Amino acid sequence: MRYSVADLTESRIAAVYTAAESRIAAVYTAAESRIAAVYTAAESRIAAVYTAAESRIAAVYTAAESRIAAVYTAAESRIAAVYTAAESRIAAVYTAAESRIAAVYTAAESRIAAAAVSEEAADTQIYKVHLHNGVHL
Repeated sequence: MRYSVADLTESRIAAVYTAAESRIAAVYTAAESRIAAVYTAAESRIAAVYTAAESRIAAVYTAAESRIAAVYTAAESRIAAVYTAAESRIAAVYTAAESRIAAVYTAAESRIAAAAVSEEAADTQIYKVHLHNGVHL
């Protein structure tokens, strides 16, 4: 079989076209692969950065929560201590006042009793003087 120049040219054009198509497909596939790899790597780095940021935020939040709880507990303890001290001082003042009132009351009672005895002794003395003077009461 004999080929004409046109046949050979058409055949070469088809071969060149097919080869070019193959190379373009290979370049396209390689580019697609590289783009997918870059996209996946970027996605991984973004996820890692997001996770790290999330962890740091959680750690800061937890630390702040702990410090707030510690400050609250310390304040609560100080308030309880001040309240207890005030309660003790009030009880001591109340007890001291109660003791002083009891002492004053007892002293007054003693003076009243002594005055009553004195009055009775005076009455007895007056009675004796009157009897001695012959006055009958």
